[in-house]
Amino acid sequence: MRKLFLAAGLLLLAAGRPMPAQTADDYLLPREDLRVRYAENIRQRTDALLDVMSRRLNTLEHRYVTRDRPAWVRQLEKDETLRAVDTYSDDRLLADYHRALYSLLVRIEGAYGRGWGTVLKGAVHALRKHSEKYVAFLEQVEPLLPADEKLRTEYERALALTRKAVDGARAAEKAMKDL
Repeated sequence: MRKLFLAAGLLLLAAGRPMPAQTADDYLLPREDLRVRYAENIRQRTDALLDVMSRRLNTLEHRYVTRDRPAWVRQLEKDETLRAVDTYSDDRLLADYHRALYSLLVRIEGAYGRGWGTVLKGAVHALRKHSEKYVAFLEQVEPLLPADEKLRTEYERALALTRKAVDGARAAEKAMKDL
């Protein structure tokens, strides 16, 4: 039990409290907001917010890493939400990614407080798995980003929170495994 409390504390630390209050439409598009709001459990909310984060980072990937414009255009034609995200600036993409990750960490903490058990284990596992990929991507894209101060600040915030999320999720998984 003590380890489980420690894991919850690590997730709190990873969440980087305090953060100013924000409304859902600050960083979520309407369709994304509805999916997050109407998710039935923490696992579904986790998946919805991971999709939000992936959409922001995929946009950066296609701008700086992949650069396969025809494939990207085909994806944009299929997904109106992605088309909207594609219009965002790089610093906005990273800021939205950070806010979605922060929101997810807070929601996982809340679910832990309500004792969601097995569903919570799945959410923490998904968070760890995706966050590890996000750290690798952020480290890969860093040298390719322009030397803009605002962009660099958002990049550092996103990378730091993602690293904390990985550490917190690993600790939480370990604590849950010991139960």
